[in-house]
Amino acid sequence: MRELNPIGREDSSLLLISEDGEQFTVSIDDALMRTLKEHRVPDSSGEPLSPRQIQDAVRAGESITDIAERSGTSLSLVERFAHPVLEELQHMVDLAISIRVELPADRFNEIAKKPFGEVVEENLIATGATNLSWSAKRSENSIWEISVQYTLEAEDGSATWTFDPRRYQLTPETSN
Repeated sequence: MRELNPIGREDSSLLLISEDGEQFTVSIDDALMRTLKEHRVPDSSGEPLSPRQIQDAVRAGESITDIAERSGTSLSLVERFAHPVLEELQHMVDLAISIRVELPADRFNEIAKKPFGEVVEENLIATGATNLSWSAKRSENSIWEISVQYTLEAEDGSATWTFDPRRYQLTPETSN
């Protein structure tokens, strides 16, 4: 079989040349485009990902740059399909931290209700924590995890809760 290399484009045709200099044209039509999409050849860094695979990886907490590097998919393509999922993750964080929790009464204060995120942040800041940031991810069994990352005494720490958005219920999972 002779190998042909692309040398340009003319109107709706691709110009190819063989090793011996013979030139060929291939019509760029729907059939060619379909064939190219169906038979994608991954580059040396990994398998190209479908939009669904990109979005599932983002939901699972993988960074956009890690997805692009691992798969060989261009960063701009990953960003394009990740954008709606990043908005979804931020919505889950916003929803979770806005849940009002009841604080017990003491001799100076009556029972109070405050947003969950505010209570957590106040407690962390009171212990000297800095660089607080919230994140969300969805695990394989479709359970949402809401986490806060922070720095305390030059050590990175985090706390995680499972979150059921249908019930507005948070359950503590880990803290380190």
